[in-house]
Amino acid sequence: AGPSEGKSTLAQNLWAGLCEANYRCILIDMDFRRPSVHRYLKLDMGVGVSDVLAGKMDIQSGIRSIEGRGDVMTAGESRQLNLAALAGSALPSLFDHLRSHYDFIIVDTAPILPVVDSRIIGEHVDGAVLSTIRDRSRLPQMIAAIELLRAHDTEILGVVVSGFRSGSYGYSYRYGYGYGYGYSHY
Repeated sequence: AGPSEGKSTLAQNLWAGLCEANYRCILIDMDFRRPSVHRYLKLDMGVGVSDVLAGKMDIQSGIRSIEGRGDVMTAGESRQLNLAALAGSALPSLFDHLRSHYDFIIVDTAPILPVVDSRIIGEHVDGAVLSTIRDRSRLPQMIAAIELLRAHDTEILGVVVSGFRSGSYGYSYRYGYGYGYGYSHY
């Protein structure tokens, strides 16, 4: 819903896990105000998705392959975009092209509440996964974010909550196999 709730970390880890599982996967940084994918991967910003959407280059020229990992599109250099104006043609064309080449397209966006970009992007993706952090995210803001996404016909696929300390929640039980006992905590 808001800034600093783990959305970029979630997107990057989801992309890395899917790539490791041998899916054809691309990570796209569409947080044009505070891009972070290039820093996570230790890349220069270079050209990327904003340059493709602005018509300065073709889609394939904006994609970088990270050896042993997967493909990525940084935010790019042309980050002053009017996504609402591009939503009618450039954005759907980008996603249509990428869907034909990848099993998963992971999009890192700006926070939902303060920035309209994420709502516009949400109209062109298959669904959204919301990221929250224990003791930081607030339920009223999460509900507002969900309502905004639904108003833009974005399917909510789930919510990931991070920031739990091991042993803080859950239950414990003992089990045995006739030759000793183990202890497990979930």
